[in-house]
Amino acid sequence: MSFTLVGKHEKDARANRDGYIDAMLGVMGNDKTVSHVDCDLIGCINSGKLLKAFPERTFNAGIAEQNAMGVASGMAATGMKVFVHSFGCFAARRMFDQAFLAAGYSELPVHVIGSDPGVTAAFNGATHMPFEDCALYMTIPNAVVIDSCDYVQTKALTEQL
Repeated sequence: MSFTLVGKHEKDARANRDGYIDAMLGVMGNDKTVSHVDCDLIGCINSGKLLKAFPERTFNAGIAEQNAMGVASGMAATGMKVFVHSFGCFAARRMFDQAFLAAGYSELPVHVIGSDPGVTAAFNGATHMPFEDCALYMTIPNAVVIDSCDYVQTKALTEQL
């Protein structure tokens, strides 16, 4: 699988999360099979915009990352393309086993969005700092790990998934 980051990189001061949400608003508007599952972080990455625009395809699984991946995998098994979001640390530590077995093993179209990576989550403390997330997901056969650095890359890459 190959991706094009951007032809000419433009500077944009908006946050990565805004690139994801802006891209998803377009993607979900154009493709009725795309959905978003969140882990009680709708206010964190502004996915309330998705809930408002697409209430029938935007879900809050609560603080239950394992369940969110189970729901996302089940939806993907029915033909949906699912994006599931949590903080990067919980996408790695809490969600990983289900991601490996339910989505990865079955080769289902589930995209894991881990926000607030590395030391960027310093406000929330050490428990919210993922350093192993990319390494773990790279062990899933056929998985593609993408680590975008800004709004422009995040938006461009999300539109291609």
